[in-house]
Amino acid sequence: MRLGVATVLGAVLIAFAGRTMAQAPAAPTPAAPQKPVLRPFGSVPLMVAPSSDAPKDCDEACLKDLAQQYMDALVKQDGAKLPWADRVRYAENGVTIMVGDGTWATATAKGALPLIVADAKVGKVVWIGSVDDHGQPGFYAVELTAQSSKIASVSATMRRKEGRPPFGDPVAFAHDPAFSATLAKGKETPRALMFGLVQAYFDAQAGKGKAPAFGKGCALIENGMPMTGNLPAAKGESGDCATSFARGLFGEFEAVRRRIVAYDDARGLVVVSGARDIPAEKTAFTASDGKSYKSEADYPRSVGFISVFKIEAGVIARVETIATELPYLMPPPWQEPRGSR
Repeated sequence: MRLGVATVLGAVLIAFAGRTMAQAPAAPTPAAPQKPVLRPFGSVPLMVAPSSDAPKDCDEACLKDLAQQYMDALVKQDGAKLPWADRVRYAENGVTIMVGDGTWATATAKGALPLIVADAKVGKVVWIGSVDDHGQPGFYAVELTAQSSKIASVSATMRRKEGRPPFGDPVAFAHDPAFSATLAKGKETPRALMFGLVQAYFDAQAGKGKAPAFGKGCALIENGMPMTGNLPAAKGESGDCATSFARGLFGEFEAVRRRIVAYDDARGLVVVSGARDIPAEKTAFTASDGKSYKSEADYPRSVGFISVFKIEAGVIARVETIATELPYLMPPPWQEPRGSR
């Protein structure tokens, strides 16, 4: 009897389940992915790297205008009218954040005499100068990537007063007039040679090769201060490029990661972005001149930088850098595609 009841109950349950499954609605068709919620005046991090192909409709004048528009909007803290691409990625000091955060919420003024380098062949423009955070000036550089005359990515480097040296006076700092001057006829350097000079410069800093040729009076300027190696030049100390490399004053560096951002052929400029990795395993190093030098700091760190090289007649004439401290071995916010340079 019990077996019969169990059999009947089992049949009823199976029949009920079958009817329920038959009546259940079909699985819904996956909805098309919704567009992400935009931040104020709206942009979102871009997951897909922008093409390295130069935009067909944004020449040098267009790129420089984008940079000016961007900086005007930044200090107004309102980018609603900027020509954003459909998807935009944004980073400050190596961290990917949303447009509207970071300096967008604090910038109140910008320097009147920036250096702007635009390279229509790769669709990039760099603005280098100063920006005030609620009235406190700091050194600032921003790299914009354009696609179809719209801003597709932004990478900013901001060096504020707080932190370790070097830090000069952003208000008083002015770019060497040579950076803005067009090269005289016969002083131009082909891109391939400029590329080689810049790579040799960084390889030599990391102790992996011979230093390139420097022009007479070549100076290393970082955050508005003359440098000798990785340290601000002491009073009366020679801070020219050749001396710094001959003495081997970059002994703290483990590696120098970098990528070339843009060239300006007419002015002989090369803009490079990257990071120096400093492990701080030792608190002092012995330079090529046989002297021992105390390390700039006693803890591991990386230094994010954006540098502009002035190259004239096949030699490096001057280097100006904006740099800020980062966590040791901090990776870049995104990988740039490898395109023709």
